[in-house]
Amino acid sequence: MAWRRGYATRPPKVSSFSQFYPGNDERYVMYLTDVRWSVTETLIRTFERKRPVFHRKLPKTESLKDCMDRTIPYFRDNIVPNSINQGKRVLIASSENAIRGLLMHLCDIPEERISEVRAFARESRLWCSEVALDPVPLIFVRVAGGNPHWTAAHL
Repeated sequence: MAWRRGYATRPPKVSSFSQFYPGNDERYVMYLTDVRWSVTETLIRTFERKRPVFHRKLPKTESLKDCMDRTIPYFRDNIVPNSINQGKRVLIASSENAIRGLLMHLCDIPEERISEVRAFARESRLWCSEVALDPVPLIFVRVAGGNPHWTAAHL
């Protein structure tokens, strides 16, 4: 299971009808406006439900590298200039994989050491000093209600 904590290895693909496919989770689907439409998924779901159902093309598998290719440009091009550079505090709620990618970016963690980085629910503070070149203080808080997403604040 090199994909579990690795950088570029992807996990096995999930079916687009799986409960784990992000396209079946309304929390993701209702906010997607910048993801292209999938002709194949639209046709399959339209035939299945006997009515037009438009479906976006979401990844069926994603490595940490894939996640970073998607999230780091947004962080660099939007969050940094529009918030951090203006002195605003920033909260980022995301999956553990996206948080690990952000830590890798912020703390200059090399690819070969990212498997050592874990973000546990019980952990409330993380200093990127053990595997990073320059320590960056970050706070991680478990969201109330047992939601598996994290909130991270860059100090």
